[in-house]
Amino acid sequence: MAFSSSPQNFPSVSRVAFAREKGNLAPTVESRAKSGAGGALATAPTAFTAGDYARAAQLFAAFEQTYPTDDRSEDAVFLMAVCRARVRDESGARLAARHYLQRYPYGLRQAEAERLAEGR
Repeated sequence: MAFSSSPQNFPSVSRVAFAREKGNLAPTVESRAKSGAGGALATAPTAFTAGDYARAAQLFAAFEQTYPTDDRSEDAVFLMAVCRARVRDESGARLAARHYLQRYPYGLRQAEAERLAEGR
C-alpha cells in the first residue's frame, strides 16, 4: 500500500481534538505544539504581536535560558533586544543586543544588533 501525502489523508485539527475529547488519549496537534521547546516559545511571539513587549521579553529570555542550544535561541535573544527597545528601555536594549552579539558574533541579525547595541 503506497502512502499518499495528500491533505485528505491527514486528520484535521478539529477531528483530532474531537477524538481526544471522546476519550482518545492520542495527543492533539495543539498539545504537541505546546510541549517542549516549541511550547516554551509559542507564547512569546503572541505577546510580541499583541504589543506586550515586557512579557514577550521575559518569555524570550526564559526560552533562551531553558533551551540555549535550540536553533531558535538566536531569534529569541535578538527579539529580547527588540522588545526592550520597543518599551523604550534603551540600556536594556543595548545590553540585550550586546548579549546577542556575544553569543552570535556572525548571526543573521548582526547588523541590526550592532545598531541596537550602539543605541541607534
